Amino acid sequence: MKPTLITSTLRDEEKITMAIDKLGLRAERLPSDMGSRKGDWDTQSMTSRQSSQMSQTRHNKMQESVLDHPKVLAKASHPIIRICLTGGPCAGKTTAMQTLNTRLMERGFCVFIVPEAATMLMKGGAFIQTGKMTFSDQVKFQINIMKTQMALEDTFLEAALSANQKVVILCDRGVMDGMAYTDEHTWQALLDETGWSTIQLRDRRYEAVVHLVTAANGAAEFYTGENNEARYETIEEAIELDKKLINSWTGHPHLSIIDNRKASGFNEKINSCINSVYKVIGLPTDTTYHKKFLLIMPQG
Repeated sequence: MKPTLITSTLRDEEKITMAIDKLGLRAERLPSDMGSRKGDWDTQSMTSRQSSQMSQTRHNKMQESVLDHPKVLAKASHPIIRICLTGGPCAGKTTAMQTLNTRLMERGFCVFIVPEAATMLMKGGAFIQTGKMTFSDQVKFQINIMKTQMALEDTFLEAALSANQKVVILCDRGVMDGMAYTDEHTWQALLDETGWSTIQLRDRRYEAVVHLVTAANGAAEFYTGENNEARYETIEEAIELDKKLINSWTGHPHLSIIDNRKASGFNEKINSCINSVYKVIGLPTDTTYHKKFLLIMPQG
């Protein structure tokens, strides 16, 4: 039998006890503040439900504010291909972007270049050191960065719909880069707060991801911060960040990693990047063949 709470005054207590005894039931005295405690529990339960509802509302708003890329692309009357160019500091992304823009336009593509949100903020004077923030503020800041990046990408995608030719959208970094700039707990808190998922962010916003390895790893003599005012990492920090970026994107079905050791020079590194993009688009790639000959000198 489910326990029932009976409240009484001292005057009625004797009568209630006698009635319970006749029914063969057992009664236990509860603390005098039980009623107030029950009210506290009800209040806590209501607060918990309200908090849960508010969290769900935030999640729904986050989802509504992000463009449904597959749905939008399905309506496009022409090909739209989204490529994310990422990599460690001083990797050659800017040169790769400029070269790809020229080469693709020569081949009849309309090219859109989406700027990086974090660099925009820093070049605008908002050089924020997240290490000095509270955990809550770090999560909030990273969410705002990613929302800004998503809004930029979504705006360019919608603009691409109105183009009357095939379009390539080149993104200067992507939303998963944020994972490399946070620790595991901050990233999980970000996902919990927004309702986003790693697979959704990594796999559904870009047809391909091309990672250019930092010059600090394999070409340290060319590593510099002079050509980017937002770059502040040491060689060791650049190498570590580069590894984190690769880990962030690992799992994407079309991830290409362009390092410095396989390339005989910077130009070859850029050509490798271009060939990776061409393969995704369906353009012929530059192929180089090396033939070796054994020369036998005649005797005598």
